[in-house]
Amino acid sequence: MISFDYYQKTIHCLKQPKSGKAIGIDTKFHFWCKKNFKIDITSGIEILCSTKNGRRIVVIESYFAILKDIHKKTGHGARDKMGHEMNEHYYWIPAQVIDIFVQCCTSCIVRKSVKLPVTRTAIISVGFLTRLQIDLIDVRTRPDKEFQWIIHCRDHYSKYSWGYPLVSKEAQRVADYLLTLFYQFGPCKILQSDNGRDFTFISDIYT
Repeated sequence: MISFDYYQKTIHCLKQPKSGKAIGIDTKFHFWCKKNFKIDITSGIEILCSTKNGRRIVVIESYFAILKDIHKKTGHGARDKMGHEMNEHYYWIPAQVIDIFVQCCTSCIVRKSVKLPVTRTAIISVGFLTRLQIDLIDVRTRPDKEFQWIIHCRDHYSKYSWGYPLVSKEAQRVADYLLTLFYQFGPCKILQSDNGRDFTFISDIYT
């Protein structure tokens, strides 16, 4: 990690053809700077870049702004997705810093699914659509136009999945997509969901 003051000191060092006490630049530091960094003035301003890959060196003071921009650009992506995008342009932002940023993102915390305790009783299915598991996926932080939810349906026996986009999580909309699925493949024997009240009224709508 490098601070803004150290960044400026490195640029100043790179501009000097020689080192020594006369100009106040340590010989070892001068050699290290020449070996690892270069100055890019393509954009009209002096930008410190790595000689290894040509990417921009990021100072500590700019971490938050850059991480926020990349996190938004990647649709609130996790560390690996952000790291891949970051490596296209920037250098010297530790993976631990990205982890901390993602963990502190309010939108990601809200969207993160709650881990349920593992049941000790095995769920047994004897055929296709004997048990259909349904769940809502919240994509409000990265919607596709008006669609902010996804209804995920999964046959427990075959592990086959269906996904339908939703404008809202109203039970009526969910029930309409379930009917579409049932008209095509037939009704399931058991409809299972962990969403509780979100799906409480589905059985009342079509019974």
